[in-house]
Amino acid sequence: MEMMMMMNSRWLAIWIVRGMVLVAVLVGGMVPAQAQGPDATVRPDTLNMRFGPGSEYAVIASLTRGTALTLLAQDDIPGNGIWVWSQTAEGTQGWVSSDYLDIRPDLNLDALPVRPAPDSLGTPIEPTTPILLPSRKTHRQPAARSPKDRDFRR
Repeated sequence: MEMMMMMNSRWLAIWIVRGMVLVAVLVGGMVPAQAQGPDATVRPDTLNMRFGPGSEYAVIASLTRGTALTLLAQDDIPGNGIWVWSQTAEGTQGWVSSDYLDIRPDLNLDALPVRPAPDSLGTPIEPTTPILLPSRKTHRQPAARSPKDRDFRR
């Protein structure tokens, strides 16, 4: 009987140690990824995410300053600068120019896998807010006033 209790205790101890090791591996594997932060963040107030690696491709999303991105691939077009295939935290994927990103210092863009450019230019998104274009300032004459609108105080 005593031998049986020792065997059960031993198996229990082994399973407890295995469970602790599993928890340590899972927690230990997650902490560095959270601690290092996103691969890149958007630097300007707004940045267009495009269907392909270049300004000739359709805009598929508009990103705002500070948007966190996971960088998935780079373009295969020589002399194009480095455009990166990226994903937002919400899951939107598209191309952005790396010139407008704050990239994590330990991330080497050249180490990203290459993704070929799409064959089509894509379909642009419908703007959700009106695009305001700069207007020309014109000199307007003030509206004519009647004599009773004038201030005759001296």
